[in-house]
Amino acid sequence: MILVTGATGRTGTEVVKALLQRDQQVTALVRDSGKATRLADLGVGLVEGDIANPDSWGGIFDGAEKVFLLSPESQDMPEQHGKFAEAAANAGVQHLLRMSIIAAMDPHAPLALAKWHGGADLAVAASGINYSIIQPAWFMQNTIMYKDTIGPDGEFHGAMGEGKIGVIDTRDIAASAASILASDGHNGQTYVLTGPETLSQADIAKKLSGIYGKDVKYVDVGPDQVKSGMMAMGMPDWMAAAWVELAAMVADGGVDMTTSTVSDLTEKSPITFDQFANDFKSVFTG
Repeated sequence: MILVTGATGRTGTEVVKALLQRDQQVTALVRDSGKATRLADLGVGLVEGDIANPDSWGGIFDGAEKVFLLSPESQDMPEQHGKFAEAAANAGVQHLLRMSIIAAMDPHAPLALAKWHGGADLAVAASGINYSIIQPAWFMQNTIMYKDTIGPDGEFHGAMGEGKIGVIDTRDIAASAASILASDGHNGQTYVLTGPETLSQADIAKKLSGIYGKDVKYVDVGPDQVKSGMMAMGMPDWMAAAWVELAAMVADGGVDMTTSTVSDLTEKSPITFDQFANDFKSVFTG
């Protein structure tokens, strides 16, 4: 059995689906099973617990041979994930796959998200469990949030400048994770996952123009305005600051890269942004 954390989120749900497609037995770690009926309807087992609360971990690893570890970003991530990995190892879990981010390639970078994820990667590696790590690039699905501004004025805003990144579909992240979890030979490996091409926000705007049937523009408004906008939507100051830092890393070309890892793991070509945009056309335009 494979225990999946973060299973009610966008990426975690895709991981669950990808594992089920491989005929794997899946149990989801959820805080409230009453709010996870959608997973139960898929045939997924449910166990209640919270990664942030070790007192809730009793019995959550029962029957689990492997674990997919995913949780929201936080400053406490290195300590939480390290302890969680140790608990899994002590419970007899054979392998743990942690989902990190591409910026964590350098855990000593002056970037909060890199420090949190990089520290968590190192903590898992030091826990004594057999492990592997995936470090995906920025999600194509993140662009869906642009629809709220594209609708009325045909533009979306950001602070990534002309920087490019190998944006990836979450379905490819999930397929890669499922491939690792459903097979052996991945111990100690870190896999950097990207889409098939690097794109700037202006490139993405041009592609979205075809979906909307009108000119869509990317407007770079700088970090201060982006941070203010995120906080206005309810994001904590520390998290908004962390995401603005990541945008600056993209603007500086720090993640302008692609890898063949998705096709190596899944034996299929990664999803292009054009395919993603077409698949989600009704979401963008609806």
